[in-house]
Amino acid sequence: MRARSSFLAPGLAVVAVVLGWLAFSGREERRSDARQETDDGSAQPPVGALLAETVRRDLPQPLTVEPPVSPAPPAAAAAGTSQVVLHGFVLNEEHKGIAGALVLEAESAATATTDAGGSFTLDVRFDLKRPWLNVYAWAEGWSIGFQSVRLPDVPRLVLRPEAPLTVVVADRRTKLPVAGARARILVSREWRFEGEVYRARFADLPVPIALSNTLGELIVPGRGENCQLEVRADGYQPRAVSLGPRLKRVELTSEQSFLVRLVRADGTPLAGAVVAFPNSATAVTSDAGGWVQVPAETLGRIWALQVREGERAWLHLSEPNQVDAAAPPNIVVDHFPRLGRVLLPEATDGAAFEVATAAGRASGWSDGLIPDPAREPDALAWHTLQSDGSFALAGGWQSTTTSVVVRDRASGIVLARQRLEGNGPYEVPLRWRHPLRLTVLAHPPELLDGAQILLREGWTDKPSVPSSALAGGVAELEVAKGSYRVQLLPAGRPAPIALGELEMPEGPFEAVFDLGAVRTISGTVTAGGEPVFPSQLHFWAAAGWSADARADELGRWSIDWAPQSGVSFSLTPEDAWLGEPSNVRHEIPDQARAFDLDLAVATLELSLDPAWPVEAGRLSARREPLPEQGRTRFREGPRGAARLPALGQGVARLRATPCALEFSTSEPFTVLETRRVELRAGEVRHLQIRGATAGSLQVRCRGETGFYLARELRLEPVGAPAPGAGWSLDPTPDHARERRAPGSLRPGYFVLPGTWRVRIGAPIRWEHDGSRHLVDSGSWELTVPVERRRVTVVWLNKNDDGSYSVEHDLLD
Repeated sequence: MRARSSFLAPGLAVVAVVLGWLAFSGREERRSDARQETDDGSAQPPVGALLAETVRRDLPQPLTVEPPVSPAPPAAAAAGTSQVVLHGFVLNEEHKGIAGALVLEAESAATATTDAGGSFTLDVRFDLKRPWLNVYAWAEGWSIGFQSVRLPDVPRLVLRPEAPLTVVVADRRTKLPVAGARARILVSREWRFEGEVYRARFADLPVPIALSNTLGELIVPGRGENCQLEVRADGYQPRAVSLGPRLKRVELTSEQSFLVRLVRADGTPLAGAVVAFPNSATAVTSDAGGWVQVPAETLGRIWALQVREGERAWLHLSEPNQVDAAAPPNIVVDHFPRLGRVLLPEATDGAAFEVATAAGRASGWSDGLIPDPAREPDALAWHTLQSDGSFALAGGWQSTTTSVVVRDRASGIVLARQRLEGNGPYEVPLRWRHPLRLTVLAHPPELLDGAQILLREGWTDKPSVPSSALAGGVAELEVAKGSYRVQLLPAGRPAPIALGELEMPEGPFEAVFDLGAVRTISGTVTAGGEPVFPSQLHFWAAAGWSADARADELGRWSIDWAPQSGVSFSLTPEDAWLGEPSNVRHEIPDQARAFDLDLAVATLELSLDPAWPVEAGRLSARREPLPEQGRTRFREGPRGAARLPALGQGVARLRATPCALEFSTSEPFTVLETRRVELRAGEVRHLQIRGATAGSLQVRCRGETGFYLARELRLEPVGAPAPGAGWSLDPTPDHARERRAPGSLRPGYFVLPGTWRVRIGAPIRWEHDGSRHLVDSGSWELTVPVERRRVTVVWLNKNDDGSYSVEHDLLD
């Protein structure tokens, strides 16, 4: 009941907008059974008599669709939104400010430019139900940076040097270049309800991009996280593609409208239905034959066709450009009344609950509902249950997969969610709530005055039970069976405190959380005496308490409501070079109210050999623990693993916590002189990365495919070793990120030119099936030449008598 629980920053409910889209196919088989999504699926008693009368609630009218968001001064805050002033920074990889960078907050489309120190100020508004802000930044010669900021965190966007990218726009059919094409950077792709329409929202990052020239060339930023490049040209459908260094060409399709036909389940045409699209501001109406002319502007992107017929709404997901326009598809709109009953305990009035249908979606990794009952409850058509729990839903949202949702009318909390199968009538079990007496102990008790208890099920930020005020340290709640995170929100505190976990059984239950005497702890985090900023600290105690903090520019941090004993923490710097192994945790002494941490660091001065013919961008390094640190891995920061800084002709200076560095290159036919360097506390190391042009040496079993291992595989230079002859062998670019097992015969190794002796020892077995041997016994030795930028293949051949021999080929 008191295991670790995550601390939640400012107490506003947050739901991340992450929607995956896949095409829906087929229609649900109509059976009378129902499959529950969130409950235990236990058998329920037979359904009783159902009322045919429908309790209706009209959906909002009329149908409206707005065009995509464009940068504009933020308007006054609307209902359900808040206006804030956002301060932040745009930094380079050395955390120094970048002046003159363009900054965009996507939700309100507010823009600003950084000052000489890289700081900016934005007047933004945000949805109180989604206190996340998507902030982007760009400067000429730099990548596009992105950060999703949860208030009141301070955005710090880190940009990396990035040369502009040349993208060719061409006609898909003729392959000829398209001159005069227009391009823009689209950011913050979100899907949400506005009025009755579920539509995509984009914001423009106002990066100046010239029209394509006579060769069809566009000059665009070289890299953009969470960005798309939209290309438009007269007479062509618009097309949006991910922006990244691999983008070389965008082909456009000639503009043409697209026909689809709406039919009912019995095959008759659906006439007079209003059809809307998330990517278009145009709504169209089906004609007498059910035909709908889809605007060309909706094509080329993920497609969601929304059909509305009175209070009925149908969602159809598809990719229309994968369908032959010469044979327009029929879209079956199988909307029909949903009859059933919510199974209530005796003496419970169904009028205390509401029910609605929602369209299902399958994202490949989870199931979801559209509209989402938690994020967009007002977009659902809620109906009050009859007193006996029965319902008859003639309207609402449906799709090839439809679910019914039940919520408490007073609190709005969802109590049941069930996928419907068949044509009903359906039985919907309700997760019934039981009395919970929850006691919180603290010293002094006055600390709990005005505090509230929050219960959250799973890892959602939305409360699963209405918050309850503590009276004398006690809260009385009604809670369904399940696992909950229990949080305390003290009076006047913006964020809750994690008390621990609660496993609620069937029936009444009592739980006690004892904070004891609490303390405020503050301190600093430094590395070699310099502040570790930005950085995050996660604190926890054995009783289930946990909290988070961020260090400021001076490395200072502070937490309150901490237990008097047993507090530990881990540190995650944004600069991954200062990260610690994952098995490191820091203990704060009992009763202590101050704790300073200074990390030991080493310094590496790194440069490239001026004569080395390899692009610096093809060099990478991986941090590994030192032998004395044990088997572990390094804790990654919010931006992932450590990355090498830009290496030109100068010297890059790295400060890192003690580690071993493994260098590799993705440059073909290249080997490194130095593959590994160990950095220990207090050391200053100087390292120049040198390489040489190599040849490829491969060992293969003739007639076999796949990967296999040999008992022995040894490659040795013959004769006097040339400089670097003993260098470590680089794997091929295709396997640059894989760690090979000893004796791997995966093709190939890059080695220095010269004469090499190859020794192979059996048994040779399949890499993924150790029981299957290709060769049981034997050993072979062969001397082969290796030339620059050529491939030497050593073949292991099976002879007619069952023996094996070796030979080699030299290939270009």
